[in-house]
Amino acid sequence: MYSIMIVDDEKTIRSHFSQIVDFNGLGFGISAVAKNGRDALEQLAQNPVDLIFLDVCMPVLDGLGFLKAL
Repeated sequence: MYSIMIVDDEKTIRSHFSQIVDFNGLGFGISAVAKNGRDALEQLAQNPVDLIFLDVCMPVLDGLGFLKAL
């Protein structure tokens, strides 16, 4: 099973994204959720994932800044 991280500042998207797509049926599992790019980088250092769904506009560290740091 592949692991997914969802990175978005909107709580609704973070909590309901997995209900829109049947990730388990496709061989994916959500293993991490982050509220901004900085949070995502910290989590990735401890727990690498295979796929990241990333919002571009976020406070603290936006999606483009996250990609540059990554």
